[in-house]
Amino acid sequence: MEIKTDYSLRALFTFYYSTRAPIYFFEYGTQNKTSMGEIACPLQRLEKEERELIQHKMKQRGRVHHVTDPFHRHFLAINTEPFPSLPAGYICIGPFLYNELNNQDIQEAFQRQGESIYVSRKVLTYYAQLPVVHSQQVLYYGQILLALLANDWETPIIDQTFDQFTFIPKKNEPSQEDTQFLSQAFQLEQKFLDKLHQGDPSAVDELSHTKYYPIPTYGKDNMVRSYKNRLISTVTLVARTAISAGVDETESLSTSYYYIHEIEQKEKIEDLMHMEKVMLHDYLSKIQQQEQKDHSPLMQACLESIQSNLHKPITIERISKELGVRSEHLSKLFKREIGLTLQQYIHRQKMKEVKKALLRQNDSILTVAETFGYKSASHFSRIFKRYEGLSPSNYRKQNGI
Repeated sequence: MEIKTDYSLRALFTFYYSTRAPIYFFEYGTQNKTSMGEIACPLQRLEKEERELIQHKMKQRGRVHHVTDPFHRHFLAINTEPFPSLPAGYICIGPFLYNELNNQDIQEAFQRQGESIYVSRKVLTYYAQLPVVHSQQVLYYGQILLALLANDWETPIIDQTFDQFTFIPKKNEPSQEDTQFLSQAFQLEQKFLDKLHQGDPSAVDELSHTKYYPIPTYGKDNMVRSYKNRLISTVTLVARTAISAGVDETESLSTSYYYIHEIEQKEKIEDLMHMEKVMLHDYLSKIQQQEQKDHSPLMQACLESIQSNLHKPITIERISKELGVRSEHLSKLFKREIGLTLQQYIHRQKMKEVKKALLRQNDSILTVAETFGYKSASHFSRIFKRYEGLSPSNYRKQNGI
């Protein structure tokens, strides 16, 4: 397969190595098929059925299509036409099953198609190797692949074309609960990414709501593998958002590769949860640093002064004196360039570091307050609740401390 850019090649490999779901690219021009994780098909009839059904679907409207063949196999096919980085053709995830099949199920499927063949051990072995997935996991796969392939940062992960087809068999129509679940997941994702793009530290808290996201069951309900899959998808989205916020593309992508590698080394859920927070704080820092590069020299000096003195009481008068300007002039300029008052920005930056400190079990809330220049625990708690929406003690409880 000749992929036009390294980005597209990375997208396909990232998908496969984060989900281990079979995937291949079929190019119309050369008729070449390049596979990752392919499960060798034992019969030409099965290959022909798959190819004809998918290519028929590709002629219909929409870029994403669910395909079911008469032999209980399912596929998720994505038309590559909207993606300029890929040649004309389609990317196919699958085959996979929705239910485990016994020998009789397989035999009857072949008989219904007029196949009088004896289902050999080779065929049974083939079916035993096909992943059995849940309907929500198919949506999850589609979200990951579209996110990786999209060359438009504004393209929603759950595309409107998803409404033009059914992901799951007729006998298992999506429930009202599933529909509400997916809508909520998308809204949470957008809220999280919007805050991240702005360099808002509260994006860390939005990420905690991803418990509402689909939980894949690939790997015989292996929860560690499932968490790794979701976390790798999050790293991909975060890296893309960082690039759109101005972070250098090479730096953002190389950082994402580092975290994906580290994720694969972890074998405990608690270690993955910690890695998630470390990764997000890292990217937030990169985005915030990038934002500072675009300011005037005076504002750059002001921001650096604030960042260097987060562990002290910071006043507008002290910063103005340090920079040699009138406090009124600095306040107006700060509001114009940053979009926040100077005091709001100081508290927001402090809260970012405060939340990290609160996650350390050895420090009392009073100790944390004093560390960041707050004179009393009560004053500190009021400020924290104003900016974070909950008390410091509840924040610790929320994070299992």
